[in-house]
Amino acid sequence: MKEPLPQDTALLVHIEHVKPIEVNDFVSSLNALNGLYSSFMRKRGAKSTDAKLYVEKIQQGSIDIHLCELASVGLIPFLENVNSILDFAGHMKNIIEYFARGKGDKPSLDINEYKNLSKLMDVVVADRETVVSIGAIAKENAQVFQNCTFNFLEGHGVKNQSEFCVDNSK
Repeated sequence: MKEPLPQDTALLVHIEHVKPIEVNDFVSSLNALNGLYSSFMRKRGAKSTDAKLYVEKIQQGSIDIHLCELASVGLIPFLENVNSILDFAGHMKNIIEYFARGKGDKPSLDINEYKNLSKLMDVVVADRETVVSIGAIAKENAQVFQNCTFNFLEGHGVKNQSEFCVDNSK
């Protein structure tokens, strides 16, 4: 039987870059990720989410962002949403694997999710040296689950295919 994930589990987005990241691309990508998470949660029956993105660490050449569900009192992660974070990390891994590498089944996404997926790739496609990782992280021991890493070329593939799906849905 698996050990339960710690309560302080968050979605980790780790961006390694060489060129400076344009603020518009950065903000657009983060808003898109938040939109994808909200959509994922609505599909699971959540009426609303308190998902918040927090920039945990910025250093030369990399940025770490955490997304977690927080209780309004005391900023404590909701224990019941730890599995949602893990499931969302797996969902994102499946999407990236399908569109970047042709692995797995085509994800069932609506038009807004395709648009957000395209915007999410803005950071990685702006710099040939950028590598992005998305996964769930147990902050107490830094163990990462459902990690998916993609580079400039894979990001372009995801962006192009998601834009194709948007164009063909009209």
